[in-house]
Amino acid sequence: MNDLLLKVVGLKKTFPVKASTFSAKTLMLKAVDGVDLDLRRGETLGLVGESGCGKTTVGRCLLRLYEPDAGRVYLNPQEDVIEQVGELDAAVGEMSSELSELESQPTKTSADRQRLRTLKSGVLGKKKKARDIAKATDILSMDRQTLKSHRRQIQLVFQDPWASLNPHMVVKDIVGEGPREYGTHAGRELDLWVHELLEKVGLPPQAANRYPHEFSGGQRQRIGIARSLALTPSLIVCDEPVSALDVSIQAQILNLLISLQDDFNLTYMFIAHDLSVVQYISDRVAVMYLGKVVETAESSGLYANPRHPYTQSLMSAVPVADPDHQVNQIILEGDVPSPVNPPSGCTFHPRCRHKIDVCAEIKPTLGKDQDGHVISCHNPPKG
Repeated sequence: MNDLLLKVVGLKKTFPVKASTFSAKTLMLKAVDGVDLDLRRGETLGLVGESGCGKTTVGRCLLRLYEPDAGRVYLNPQEDVIEQVGELDAAVGEMSSELSELESQPTKTSADRQRLRTLKSGVLGKKKKARDIAKATDILSMDRQTLKSHRRQIQLVFQDPWASLNPHMVVKDIVGEGPREYGTHAGRELDLWVHELLEKVGLPPQAANRYPHEFSGGQRQRIGIARSLALTPSLIVCDEPVSALDVSIQAQILNLLISLQDDFNLTYMFIAHDLSVVQYISDRVAVMYLGKVVETAESSGLYANPRHPYTQSLMSAVPVADPDHQVNQIILEGDVPSPVNPPSGCTFHPRCRHKIDVCAEIKPTLGKDQDGHVISCHNPPKG
């Protein structure tokens, strides 16, 4: 537990969407549906999946830029806290199920009504107790004041280097905004810190007095990276940081991130859809499908021997530089189901070549196989 920087348990996030253009009916889109993740200190965890799988939403929920519907995000987790809160959350889940069952009954006896009152009181009490225990380390339980003090430990590098920088501010104000707000640097000390950060990301000191429109896309992303470093965070969430850049610039930014990780003792969550980029920079990789993590493993093991059928199809699509190397590409049938109305059981089963009867009925849980891969599958293919 000491080497864990962040632990995500049961993270869920939904968004309201209209049933149709002319309908007043609102449906709930399940963007993130029960995600569990661990981040170790000093590592890079790649988070991959098709567009719309929920990977960016996970990253934003970690900072509460989106408020999650449920789950826990432990920063510097403590084993005893996780255990106590887990037991309380499990009890709340059982009591809530019984509560829903009782409320659905058309007729209720006096004993039923008394039981309902007891359950409602019990759920509220256990939720409060869990929140009180967790609030020192669980980002989702923190009040605004506590959250602000912890937020400096997690920073974000955005995908779009054009939209993520304020066009009305010069670079020194963009990079120095965080330290000014938190009071970590001021005056001449702040100017020196900004110049040092610009030098670290490969920009000259005179860039400090220029506006974002005066820079190229790669240079703007360097400014965004410098801004993310300004509060000396422990974790940086990199949300597709190179997808908007030319290939030659992508390599430069990736190498810069690797260099900065050593210099600043950083942990990265690297969100991307380009599997080659993720392979280059990541120590471990988590694969998402329709709001869920379906496989997590060391990067080398995942690319060499993917275990989940969905991961296998993704890896078969990675281009290989050797023209003589034959790749047995796996073509999935059908389209990705709607996250508004996901399939029952395993959400991947309508497209899976290895599905069995149980796949359509029961949701699989994450479990570790003999190769150390954590997979969510009832019938994983033989590796």
